[in-house]
Amino acid sequence: MQIPRVQELPRDNINGKPLNKSLNLQEAVVYGAAVNAAILANEGSAAIQDLLLLDITPLSLGIEMT
Repeated sequence: MQIPRVQELPRDNINGKPLNKSLNLQEAVVYGAAVNAAILANEGSAAIQDLLLLDITPLSLGIEMT
């Protein structure tokens, strides 16, 4: 969340508590992509295969992945 207004919205909903900004957004995206690739390729441990990833987009693209 690098846009100030976007940072204000959740803060208003959690009674003004400071946001945790230690999360690296690029790392989170890359990690999610790697886990998704492992699931689709049937690679990795059973723990990875048991994960359920939900793709969330601001607008519906009309695509369902199961």
